[in-house]
Formats: sequence, structure tokens, C-alpha cells
Amino acid sequence: MIITIGGLPGAGSTTVVEALAKKLKYKTVEVGELWRKIAAEEGITGAEAEKFWKEGAKDPVELKRLHNSLDRMQKDIARKEKNIIFNGKLSAFQIPWADLKIFLIAPLETRAGRTAKREGISEERAARGIKEREDYERKEWKKIYGFDYVLDRSIYDLVINTAHFDAEQIVKIIEMAVKG
Repeated sequence: MIITIGGLPGAGSTTVVEALAKKLKYKTVEVGELWRKIAAEEGITGAEAEKFWKEGAKDPVELKRLHNSLDRMQKDIARKEKNIIFNGKLSAFQIPWADLKIFLIAPLETRAGRTAKREGISEERAARGIKEREDYERKEWKKIYGFDYVLDRSIYDLVINTAHFDAEQIVKIIEMAVKG
């Protein structure tokens, strides 16, 4: 079974993916790790990688090339692997044949509180960072792909508001969906 899990920044996708993979004994693909692999192939490593992606946005052709590489990597992995969970905001769109596509949401206040706690920063700072990231991704990805990943939820089989459940409860919900 191929599962994709995406969500709003700070909604808990990484936590849920890790817990679900452990429970189901599935492999995981962290799309962020694939991004870092692409950066390394371009000769960019470490802290320079963040700058690399932001600079890529200055050149739409280059940014599209990089996204195409990432999209191809996800699709190649999905064609070869079984019993795998993809953790990526756009994975459901890139792997439409996935058996279960999940999107995690939560109010900004909830996401900022979690991020602030994890990163040891104020909730206000966390909220600003989340909002900036979300706005940037939505704008840039809409240019590249032609859709708004936050608003276009029609591709998903399951949308979960993580503000109402802890990771263990979310895993149980997903397990029920897996078992059908």
C-alpha cells in the first residue's frame, strides 16, 4: 500500500508519518530529504541548501526544473516500492495512484503553539514563520503546478484536523482507513 500524508506547515505530518510507519512497519519517504538530495547533486549542502531553494525561485525555469526532478524521484520510488508512506505536501498530487491520500490541517494558533514548543521560540514568531512559509509555498507552487495545495482538497481520501486528536488517535483513524 502506498500512503501519502501532507498538510499545512506545523499540522503534524512528520509526527504522524513516523508513528504510522512504526505501527504499520512501513518505509517512509521524507520529501524534504529528497530536496536535500537534489541540492547535494547540484553541489549545495548544509545551510546553503535553504538559500539555494529561495534563489531558485528567482528563476522560474530553474525552479520548475528542480520541482520536476523532485516529482520524478517521488514517482520512481512509488513505482518500485510497496508499503511506503510519503511525507510531502504535494505527494498526493504527484502520486495520484496512491492507495490512501491524507491531508492534515489545524488552526494557525495550534500549529504555532506546537512549532514554538518544538523550536523554543515565541508563538508569535512561530505564527509569523508558518504564515510566511505557507504564503510562499502557495504562491510559488500555484505558479508551477496551477493549483493551490491548501484549497484543492478534492484529491484527498481523508482530511484530519489534528487540533482535535493526538498522534496516537490520528494513527488509529488512519489505520481504520487502511483496513477499509
